[in-house]
Amino acid sequence: MRKNSRNKGFTLIELLAVIIILGILMAVAIPSMTKYIENSKKDAFWQTAKTYVNAARYGLLNDEFSNTAGGICSLPPTGEATVIPTNIITLEKGSKKSAWNKDLSVSYVVCVDEGTADKPKYVYYYSGKDSDNNGIAIPTQEDALARGAVKRGEASAARQPALNARPSVGSKTPKVSQICA
Repeated sequence: MRKNSRNKGFTLIELLAVIIILGILMAVAIPSMTKYIENSKKDAFWQTAKTYVNAARYGLLNDEFSNTAGGICSLPPTGEATVIPTNIITLEKGSKKSAWNKDLSVSYVVCVDEGTADKPKYVYYYSGKDSDNNGIAIPTQEDALARGAVKRGEASAARQPALNARPSVGSKTPKVSQICA
């Protein structure tokens, strides 16, 4: 008795169809997954930036930082700014690396008093980049920190302001009165 040899496996046409379908699925899935991962890294970056802003706020209010002159780094006077480098800020969780696992090369928080002498209004800005120029180059107000503010490989303009410099933060150009150390 002879067995039917047609039922032993797949034909070449069936295998080619499966390979083509898998190729099409991969062509659609890989770019979508790559974009999802990139957006997740950008989200992690700006959320870490907000954590640095909150830690800087807490540190200034509790006199935890010293300034470059050896005194206590405090809230700035009206119309002036205090710069807090993130390398002196201790976070409860996390490391000093970006979401792309690169060292943060330039990263700081700026506190600006945008109020009046009678009624101070402290506004916080963040700017930072990693060693591959990923990050937020332009000092960005805390409320505007979001995925769109984070640039991949384009943050080369970020640098810490010098004492008595006038960094452009928002629509203001305040004088840097102190840098925390």
